[in-house]
Amino acid sequence: MKRFESAIKRSLVCDDDGFHCYEVCHALENFDGKKGILVTLYPSYSGLDIHKLDSTAMHLQNHMEELNLKQIRIINLFSRIVRGSRMSTRGIRLDEENMQYIEKIMQEKDFKENFFILGWGSSLSSSLVANQTKDRIIALFKKYNPTGILYQICAGNSTSSGTILHPLFLGIRFANTAWKLVPYTPPESFAPVAEKKTHIKDSNLNIHKGKNMEKINKNNLKSKENQKMSQKSLQKKG
Repeated sequence: MKRFESAIKRSLVCDDDGFHCYEVCHALENFDGKKGILVTLYPSYSGLDIHKLDSTAMHLQNHMEELNLKQIRIINLFSRIVRGSRMSTRGIRLDEENMQYIEKIMQEKDFKENFFILGWGSSLSSSLVANQTKDRIIALFKKYNPTGILYQICAGNSTSSGTILHPLFLGIRFANTAWKLVPYTPPESFAPVAEKKTHIKDSNLNIHKGKNMEKINKNNLKSKENQKMSQKSLQKKG
């Protein structure tokens, strides 16, 4: 008979009021693995809940060893703590303080040694603010790690979906399947096609407006020239 022991260290970085959480860190002691930074959507707990695990953290913790991660730091698109329901897209704004915290992490000396993992799933995919935040995070990553590789977590046949998967989805669908880190190539922008089409329409509209203004200006010049010519001819006749 043999006794097995393990220890998991957990830490949170939150504001004093308990409304915002900027980082949740899980570290396996006595395990020689790599370090990872995971970007998800929004936090569920504050520092007052240090001894509690939400479903996402539980599934991640169960698969850290097979991902060869001894430590994983969870950051989010938004730092606002959401309890018991999904985040509403109504009235959400860019979380500048959260973005500053993410950039601060990227400025750390050992940042390039971490696997940078995208795991925000498909929720809020139609939110302009959420997509702007994703684009900014990718831009920051390229700034501080120009030759670095982005990763996503996959399991089974989930790599064929083409969508960044959230750990909670993986935990529900692939709880008993081995998880793995797979390189991910982001699009030029995470903005939905509808937003891009609107932008193109606006650009084309501005171009047409510009061309029309040029025509109007040319016509005005011609009319002024004609007026001058007619005035000169009248003066000669007089």
